[in-house]
Amino acid sequence: MAENGRNVGSNLSVEGGIPSGLNRIKTHLGSSKNDRLNHILERSPTASASGFFRPPPMVEHKTEREGQGIN
Repeated sequence: MAENGRNVGSNLSVEGGIPSGLNRIKTHLGSSKNDRLNHILERSPTASASGFFRPPPMVEHKTEREGQGIN
């Protein structure tokens, strides 16, 4: 048990670094965007795949507002 506790503590200290923190933020942003895209897919099954690679700015703003409304 003590060894496990030490391992967890060392992992937390390493993850607390600035690079890991930035990666964690990027992950959160990406996951939230994916959730919004999933909501759009559920609403409109005919959404084109090209929208995921090149989303227009207007669609991005609408998506953010819709995401906040759902939450």
